[in-house]
Amino acid sequence: MGDVPRAYLGLSVPGFPNMFLLYGPNTNGGATSVIYAIEAGVNHVISALQELDRRDAQRVEVTRAAAEAFDRELREALARTVWHTGCTNWYVDENGNDPNQWPWVFAAYRRRTAQLDPGAYTLSAA
Repeated sequence: MGDVPRAYLGLSVPGFPNMFLLYGPNTNGGATSVIYAIEAGVNHVISALQELDRRDAQRVEVTRAAAEAFDRELREALARTVWHTGCTNWYVDENGNDPNQWPWVFAAYRRRTAQLDPGAYTLSAA
């Protein structure tokens, strides 16, 4: 996925099972608090832990397909934001990459992180 920081919902990276980021890539919002984003991320981690317990599993990992699909969706949405439509800003690097901003309203972030999407993760024994 290159040199640009990327993570599924700003929380999970393929190849790093049982690791979750809080306030990871693309979880910054221009009109919300960092605390709101971190709380949503913590709720996602709690959901993952509950699902591990429910399935008597020990390993949870986002699939590469889910991470790549999310990244495509994210980049398409970012392209329509003020940060990418001619406004000079510090969020976008010299190559046009934005590893910072969440392009949707933050209620969508809270909704999308509230529960573990079973199709996005694999759960297994150690």
